[in-house]
Amino acid sequence: MTMRTFLLFLYGTGARVYEAINLRVSDVDFPNNLVSLRQPDGGRKRMLPIGRTLGNTLDLYLQSSAAQRGGADFVFVTRDGKRLIRHSLRYKFVRMCARARIHQEQGYSPTPGMHDLRHTFAVHVLEAWVREGKDLRLKLPVLSGYMGHALLKSTELYLRTAEPSQDSF
Repeated sequence: MTMRTFLLFLYGTGARVYEAINLRVSDVDFPNNLVSLRQPDGGRKRMLPIGRTLGNTLDLYLQSSAAQRGGADFVFVTRDGKRLIRHSLRYKFVRMCARARIHQEQGYSPTPGMHDLRHTFAVHVLEAWVREGKDLRLKLPVLSGYMGHALLKSTELYLRTAEPSQDSF
């Protein structure tokens, strides 16, 4: 259940893998449907809204993993209550992709990485805004801030994937 909830959290928030690994129970505000993501240096945080479905999934996971977490404040833990390790997560993710026959044609690895869920999140948000008729140039700073990008250029890369082609007009 940990891996499922972890992957749903990555896709549902666009969080970086290290942000999810370092998520603490005290960073989750269920009444307001918010999570606080930490930078690795312990400095800046950003608050993200989470949807009701993801909030319910996270709450159910926390309830079911309470015994294994013991007194630990980390949300995502191993069976023995320790914080997840990125290398182990990557290994499990690669195995899951192989079993599901998910592969990629481009890139340095034959299977996608967990970070690709962040890219998928961004593209799906932009595609939803296109369907709603939103001006992506005006909405881009919102997505950039949500994703914690320091530069708007980092978010502009997603426009190539989400904007309709000239042929569709």
